[in-house]
Amino acid sequence: MLSSHALRQVKQAVEQATKKDKTVPAALPRMHFHDSAIRKKMVLLMFLCMHPMSLIMQRKQLKLFAPA
Repeated sequence: MLSSHALRQVKQAVEQATKKDKTVPAALPRMHFHDSAIRKKMVLLMFLCMHPMSLIMQRKQLKLFAPA
């Protein structure tokens, strides 16, 4: 949780940026959701790298392996 001082600083920074560029308010939610999606993909990739058998099991369940 941000302190009230930090919250005021963020609000002032957003207001100043909005005065310079009117697209800032619309860009902030897009940036937040984009960063969240990237973070989730990175966590999944790290998990699969650390646990390669889980990827193999998922592929077998999805029948992505072609019969030899």
